[in-house]
Amino acid sequence: MHSRSTFRRAASARKEGSAHRRASAGYTVSARETALTVLVHLDREDIFADHALAEALAGSRLDRRDRALVTELVNGVLRWRRRLDWHLDHLLTNRRIENLTPWIGNILRLGLYQLKHLERIPPSAATDESVKLARRYGHRGTASLVNAVLRSALRAGLQEPAFPSEEQDTVRWIGLKYSHPDWMASRWLDRYGLEETVRLCEANNKPPAVTIRVHRLRADPEQARQTLEADGLETQPGRLLPGFLRLHSAGDLISSEAFRQGWLQVQDESSALPVMLLDPRPGERIVDLCAAPGGKTTHLADRMDDRGFLLAVDRHPGRLAMLVESCRRLGLRSVRPVVADGRALSLRTVDRLLLDAPCSGLGVLARRADLRWKKTTDDISRMVRLQMELLRHAVDLVKVGGCLVYSTCTIEDDENEGVVRRLLAERNDLILEKPAGDVPLETVTAQGMIRTFPHRHGVDGIFAARFRKVAKAKS
Repeated sequence: MHSRSTFRRAASARKEGSAHRRASAGYTVSARETALTVLVHLDREDIFADHALAEALAGSRLDRRDRALVTELVNGVLRWRRRLDWHLDHLLTNRRIENLTPWIGNILRLGLYQLKHLERIPPSAATDESVKLARRYGHRGTASLVNAVLRSALRAGLQEPAFPSEEQDTVRWIGLKYSHPDWMASRWLDRYGLEETVRLCEANNKPPAVTIRVHRLRADPEQARQTLEADGLETQPGRLLPGFLRLHSAGDLISSEAFRQGWLQVQDESSALPVMLLDPRPGERIVDLCAAPGGKTTHLADRMDDRGFLLAVDRHPGRLAMLVESCRRLGLRSVRPVVADGRALSLRTVDRLLLDAPCSGLGVLARRADLRWKKTTDDISRMVRLQMELLRHAVDLVKVGGCLVYSTCTIEDDENEGVVRRLLAERNDLILEKPAGDVPLETVTAQGMIRTFPHRHGVDGIFAARFRKVAKAKS
């Protein structure tokens, strides 16, 4: 006898296949339907939103405006999912959204998100299109349910049910109001206090700016700026570093003349800081140990004047292919890509090594909205074990006198300063060096490591520390 969940999975597969067949047959899948299929895919599979979005848009016939709407709908629903569900659970009265099929649950989330957050979309359009999707991916009863719930929300003026008060349950109040998991809110409250935790959550809920690094071997910032603006892309200087531009809107960046000519690379300013901390020089032997998708690798090559040996290592062939394509577009010749596990790489020692380690990613929640619902405290412990394994091997790849930079895109102390302390306790051939040169002082901690936070610096949250390898002390 089949379980109810088995029938639901089978029905979901049929509906997803139906959407694919309509697209293959020339049917133009709408922006809302595309967003819906992405959200359902994320519910059913352990994949990241940016990959699912890229795959969906690559196969679509949507124009630039509708592609932007798909991205906004998916990221917006992911960002505000907990708060949307709080509202919807009260509107559903005698059931919970988690008990609906993924299709109908996400149709309701999409509809309510449009009503609450997208003023340019008329309420009637948001409601009617949601009902059409419910009819296509459900039946007459589910279409009536979606219609009733969304119209009920409108009649109430989109007024949400009250949250638990800050005084009653601070953690849950933050989690519901700012749509974060309670475990994150609890960790940050303990470390930063209420005011700063709120500011951090608010920053995580703001769509991040698109930032580009001008590839100085091919263009200068002013030349790139003028070319971008000729293509209708307005820019302003970066917040922290010269040579970076922030776009008011990404628009059709990939089709722009500057992008096609290899004058620029999409890269947040924060991710440039580990490269600057490593301070690569032309002619050196350098390893980027977890290199894909390649933003830091191409920046390393740029700062080396594309002269020397730069080994770009990653265990994922698909992601490494993205790095290879970026190097081709930027005209870089010093990069040598290799598919390998950074814990088992064998080669003679190098001058400098960058380990931008796998991490929980809690510094990039504004950019990766789905991470807040995928990560747990167990992931942090698991990441620390992996980070230490990579670091132990990385140290052995660096020559005496050489440099190692360890970096992450998380704000969690366990994965940052905690890992540094553990490494220094294990090795007597490493010393921690303070940043020098072009690294902005506002990003340097009292201990000489680099830290950025979305709510403090207006960029992604990252960490970086620089080590010098010295001769082992005699025991």
